[in-house]
Amino acid sequence: MKLRRRILTVFACAVCTYSSAFASDPTWYGNDHFKITPKSDYVTISMSKHSWETFSVDLKDVLSKEGVLSFEVKAEQAVLLRVDGFTANNTQVNLFSNQVMPGSFQQLSFDLTAVEHQVENLIFYLNPGEDFTGEIQIKELKVTAPFLKQEVLAVYPNPTTDFINVQLPTTDEFDQVQIFDNTGQVISTIKPDSKEFNLDLKGYKPGMYFLKAQKQGTKNYISTKFIVK
Repeated sequence: MKLRRRILTVFACAVCTYSSAFASDPTWYGNDHFKITPKSDYVTISMSKHSWETFSVDLKDVLSKEGVLSFEVKAEQAVLLRVDGFTANNTQVNLFSNQVMPGSFQQLSFDLTAVEHQVENLIFYLNPGEDFTGEIQIKELKVTAPFLKQEVLAVYPNPTTDFINVQLPTTDEFDQVQIFDNTGQVISTIKPDSKEFNLDLKGYKPGMYFLKAQKQGTKNYISTKFIVK
């Protein structure tokens, strides 16, 4: 309960609890600017929020908390979705930021083993820093245990100074790889011609960046982050 109270206080969330329709039944939180409605196979989050207001989900009921986090999201308009993790040692870490286009469900994933401490809650920002009215739908929220992982996007060295090596999963083909800064702006787009390649980062400012790989012929992505020193 201590962890829950802290999250609700820091992010100005009223004590609103919603059980979802996911098989693992995670619990969702939001203040009165968010309406969270469970359906049979997805959750709808309707909102009229102020700039930095968030909603969150507790991972305590998810079977595994270490491995690859994945879920599918659908928006009614183009939005920037930022997802942070709140860890077991009471630290908030930025996991990834992705542009979500309107239309069909889009799959997003992130390797939680890249985070130093276990992530216990996910914090969702829609168009962070801006007021926003609209809704999104989320389904298939899960964390695949490490020994079951099939889709791992690897980058090394990390942190780095002037280059990174990229290893794409062997289980899929990919149309493009993009690098985003921590505001969600696209810095570079690459058309990969192999599953392993390196990227020149000379001229990149120190900070956190996100690498996103789009699966061939789909809107589905996998992503990870790296740091330039």
